Amino acid sequence: MSVVPLSEKPNSDQMFEHLNHLFGGFLDGVHDGLVELAWTVNGGKPDRAQLFELDQFEELVAKATEINAKPNHSCYVGAALRKPGSGKNDRCGVKQFYASTCVWADLDDEGVADGVRARYRGIDPTFWVVTARKPYKRAQLWWRLDEPLRDPVELKKILGGLQRAFGGDKAVVNSANLMRLGGSINWSQKPGRVFELTDAGGPGPEDNRALSYPVEEISKAFGNSQSTDAKVIDIGGIDVDACIADLKRGKGHLNLNTRNLIWKMVSDGAPDWVISTAMEALLTPVSDGGTISEVPRLIEGARKVQNKYPADRNESTPLELIDPRDWMTKATPERQWLVEDYIPMMHVTGFYGDGGSGKTLLTHQLLTSVTTGKDWLGMPVRQMRGIGFFCEDYEDDLHINQDNINFALGLAYSDLGDMRVISRVGEDNILMSFINGNKGERTALFEQLLTATQEFGAQFVLIDTLADTFDGNENVRGQARQFIANVCGRIAREIEGVVVVCAHPSIAGMKSGDGYGGNTAWSNTVRSRLYLSRAEELDDDDADPNERTLSRKKANYSGLGEDLPLVWSEGVLLPNDQPAKSKEIDKPTQNQMLITIQAAWDDGNPLAEGYNSARYVGHMLREKFGLSKGKANKLVSQWLINGNVRSEMVNSTSRKMGLKVEKWFDLGS
Repeated sequence: MSVVPLSEKPNSDQMFEHLNHLFGGFLDGVHDGLVELAWTVNGGKPDRAQLFELDQFEELVAKATEINAKPNHSCYVGAALRKPGSGKNDRCGVKQFYASTCVWADLDDEGVADGVRARYRGIDPTFWVVTARKPYKRAQLWWRLDEPLRDPVELKKILGGLQRAFGGDKAVVNSANLMRLGGSINWSQKPGRVFELTDAGGPGPEDNRALSYPVEEISKAFGNSQSTDAKVIDIGGIDVDACIADLKRGKGHLNLNTRNLIWKMVSDGAPDWVISTAMEALLTPVSDGGTISEVPRLIEGARKVQNKYPADRNESTPLELIDPRDWMTKATPERQWLVEDYIPMMHVTGFYGDGGSGKTLLTHQLLTSVTTGKDWLGMPVRQMRGIGFFCEDYEDDLHINQDNINFALGLAYSDLGDMRVISRVGEDNILMSFINGNKGERTALFEQLLTATQEFGAQFVLIDTLADTFDGNENVRGQARQFIANVCGRIAREIEGVVVVCAHPSIAGMKSGDGYGGNTAWSNTVRSRLYLSRAEELDDDDADPNERTLSRKKANYSGLGEDLPLVWSEGVLLPNDQPAKSKEIDKPTQNQMLITIQAAWDDGNPLAEGYNSARYVGHMLREKFGLSKGKANKLVSQWLINGNVRSEMVNSTSRKMGLKVEKWFDLGS
């Protein structure tokens, strides 16, 4: 390898600039994500790593500069945010994906980075890193997104489109990718390459280019890109033994051999699970996971081209066109409810609550009310038969809860003839499996539950919980939609009734007070979403620990309405007749808070938006204005969403990020 004298040192300013472009600014609820710094030791693969919080760019850059200054120590940054709670010094994979604030392409082959502007399609990159100029130019292209993308499947689809459009590296198309850190020294060990300093930057103010893009715009521009080197495969001419031998030895073209084998197995009529199992066994010893994650897509692609699907593949329901003019002669139907404004008929309702908040108890109360006609939390219900599918409570636990519920509602056990419960603690409770990639398959247990429900004549089914019955990745949008629509929704349609599924919110969902969990498809697919929270989570630190709040966080067929205060008493949750404490902070007080934030910015020591930062703005709100932790977190989230504050770099010297006031509250005349 040709080595040239290297007088340059790592450029910490460009490292800051690269990190700030990737992970600075508005992060829409993912500011608890982690940034992965990885590096090599004396060449080889980047097998060392450290994770940093989003307000620790200074520490990250100091660490990277120290490491990268050593010969043969190249530094990389995780292209996407890693999941909170990941091991601080662990290398991360696809399972640690949290969210992506950008999409990217890696132009590593000779000639690919030249003339790249002609392929922008009006979507110019918002940042770039020239990773090398000798013996030929190599570069990264980055496009910042308007809001973070939480779906790794959608991310992979977009990255694949960018790879095909720009002729980029085929391995750099997933959420676990590492990219060389801008401003670092490229200690390349490959033949013919030299050591050189990378060069990072973005468009200047005079360029008048977009600083970020909606994900839909990038997907539209590049999502259907065709590869410039696509090969037509002669299925009959594939040498299966040679492909397998090359894969076992790690020789030849890994992706091409994988694709050829999959095409051959599809042609021979193998089912998806057989193909997936065989390819995983072959690829695990020789792949870092990128090619393995491509297997479901390659199977689907082979089936589409060959038009060869398994015999048991679900057929589409014939389309039925409805002429709205026919409605002229029909009376307008009334909206049907299980509980008016809270739980609509014929749909799925998501019932969220943190562990120990009482969601199982409250939904058990709902089951009892529905099957006996008794009011639920003071609200009338539609009476019908119901089944409770409990995965976390033993029969004795259910018995104890039922005794307390009966006492509160004035019921005897003889009144419960229209109710059945199922206790499945410690059992395999999966209702939909994703063994064969991203296409879900309903399990035999699902069929048993549906059959039992129909035979009993139930129109209400309670599933507790989502975590026990869903076998996929909760952050994958397509898998979430399949489970809600094809498991919970299927039951609701078959019984012409209601399914309520209990779920745990994410940490971010609890901190924001919104109560969501996983990606947005969970909330988007259900027609109603309720959230049960403890009083201390959302309001005062000195609140009664027995107090709860039931909130309508999504209501497609009604207004969101007011929160319903509850209190735990004698083993059940009941409406709380005590007057609720005011949760609103008036505008003059909020302006005083913003004045404090702006003063810190003006002093060059700004407050931060990250929960775990010593400079977190919530600490000031608690100490100076007496807010509880929950109320402070919620208020900061509201300010960020509404544009009252924004995270920026306070100056180019310190590279410190912090909050700056952008919009004050109008106090009127």
